[in-house]
Amino acid sequence: MEKKGFLEHLAGLRGVAIILVMLFHLNASTWGHGYLGVDVFLVMTGYLLFRSRLAKGAGPTGLRESATFLCKRVQRIVPPMLLLIIGTILAGMLFLWWQDELFSGKVGFAACLGKANLMLKREFDDYFANDSAFVPLLHLWYLSVTLQIYLIYAVGNLLMERLPRRVLVWGLALVGGASLAYAYAAPLLEWLSAQGLPTWEGVKRVSYYQTLPRLWEVLAGGLVCVLPGLSARRWLADLATIGGLLCILLPALAGSWLPAEFPGTLAVVAGAVLTLRYAPESRAYPLLSNKPLVLLGGISFSLYLVHMPIIVFMRMWVYGEPGAAYSVLILGVALAAAVGFYHGIEKRRFPWWLILLLWCVTFFLSRTTRKTEGFRAYAAPSQWELPAYDQWRLCEHPETTRDFRAEKFPLFDGVFRVMNQTHRQPGSMPHTLLAMGSDERPTCLLIGDSHAAHSYAGLDTVLRQEGISGAYLASYIYPLHGWEEDRKPNYKQTPPREVALFEWLSAHPEITHIIIGQRWWVRLNTETDRHTQDLRLFLTRLRDLGKSAVILGPTPEFGPQAALLHYDKIFSLQGITSTEAEQQAATCTRQQYLHTHATALRVLRQMQDEGLCRLIEPLDTLPEGELFRSLQGGVLMMTDANHMSVGMSRLIMQQLRHQLRAALTPATP
Repeated sequence: MEKKGFLEHLAGLRGVAIILVMLFHLNASTWGHGYLGVDVFLVMTGYLLFRSRLAKGAGPTGLRESATFLCKRVQRIVPPMLLLIIGTILAGMLFLWWQDELFSGKVGFAACLGKANLMLKREFDDYFANDSAFVPLLHLWYLSVTLQIYLIYAVGNLLMERLPRRVLVWGLALVGGASLAYAYAAPLLEWLSAQGLPTWEGVKRVSYYQTLPRLWEVLAGGLVCVLPGLSARRWLADLATIGGLLCILLPALAGSWLPAEFPGTLAVVAGAVLTLRYAPESRAYPLLSNKPLVLLGGISFSLYLVHMPIIVFMRMWVYGEPGAAYSVLILGVALAAAVGFYHGIEKRRFPWWLILLLWCVTFFLSRTTRKTEGFRAYAAPSQWELPAYDQWRLCEHPETTRDFRAEKFPLFDGVFRVMNQTHRQPGSMPHTLLAMGSDERPTCLLIGDSHAAHSYAGLDTVLRQEGISGAYLASYIYPLHGWEEDRKPNYKQTPPREVALFEWLSAHPEITHIIIGQRWWVRLNTETDRHTQDLRLFLTRLRDLGKSAVILGPTPEFGPQAALLHYDKIFSLQGITSTEAEQQAATCTRQQYLHTHATALRVLRQMQDEGLCRLIEPLDTLPEGELFRSLQGGVLMMTDANHMSVGMSRLIMQQLRHQLRAALTPATP
């Protein structure tokens, strides 16, 4: 195998792997299995380690050589990582919400100690959690895993020459088998249980961040060095190479049709082994040795480092997954930044004194960020004030407001643009008050999470009709912030913001009614007693200020398929009429609604019975025996499975108009 050929097909496979990883981070809902590209990197790591060892023959291996190996790897990986952490934390002071900046400091601090994967396992456990999509240093878990693997190899290097060859081979096979069994024990038992076979309980799935369940992938890379060649039977090498590439690409690019129990990692690892071994002997070799892939593979490390912060920072301008135009823009910026990072940083060999200095700066900056709550003082205003009326009606004609999941490239108009940017990065723009209802001085205030924002269009229309003026505070305020602390550590709502809200309310006696919209069933279904007490305390504090609380009850929700019901984009392309599409749309019945929201409705009705609030019941919009469809007359009622579109917001609020009138009209003295 020629060195040039080896470098080209290896670089090409690196290029394939980094493309898969970037697609996953860019749009996980479309490229949901692109994370399997990381498994290709691990196989290549094992291949390079064992190839290097075999190339040295049976020469002496001691502590000095192992230390030299480890130092070289540290000298290559650590300086670019440290500079990335420094740059991300500094940029985060301008772009990130202070909670995300705080979490970036935590990840950077752990990465300095080579244990970012362990820290993320403790914080998230689930790599695929929704709230991890806005963590710019999330990908550093893999660098920590890689450094830990190098450390394990360096220690194992001391033993390899001291063990008989037979013992060494059996020892590696035993370690690989144990690692594989550890990784797949829980999925296998779950599958057997689903088939009705007896199994034992108590075996938990391993975390994606763990190192030990990945050792078998590294050892699988060593198989590339010992598999027999097929140069005499080139057609077999062709089949092995094509089959290997398909084993990588098909699972990694699969959509929702890939069964959850499919062992995608096994397929990708097998494909990487076959491709690495037989591509140089195959006529399919040009597939991997083409210039674009080789160039991408050459800068793959730099591209892996810079792509995640760029994706996070740029998607702050959109809510959820970016559209096609934004995706192209993000990929272009990431590629340009990676080229500069490669030539300016990765190719340079940093002296040890400079590496130590960088480490100290990164350690101090990360620790300071972690300890000072993400430098939140730079963005958190000490007092909120009502802007002048001619400045705060950002949406003169709500009926023209586009849905917040608009497909077009320009930033979203009106309320949803304000809501998305202030919710995702309130540090970069002031807390915004959005006019609602008539043009008089506001008497009510809408607060809450994204469900409050999606109630805005309907509330604005109804309040105009009733001659009531209000405002929407475009900044997350959770009465149940404890739920956020427990379930979303990087987006947890903190009591200081709640305190600031009450200070603001006490300074504005003209605000007599507080409308609260949240996804109640999620927050009240966990630790119900504790969160009931939290809500009671919040409502009591409002009453003590002389404010009347109005709670918007849970709105209908649908299954995941509702997110796909974009008639113009999907059904029309399939030749399906709007009537047929409506028949296929996800539905919600009164019984389903009551079942889903049983706990939340019980708690909210209890608050109303205690005289702490007035509950607006959307249950009235779901008559007995009738279906509520997520698509009505070709109009999409939901932006996803649980958020109302502008059309549905107006439809439901109009049906609740009599309740809103009774709740928001000041009582006659």
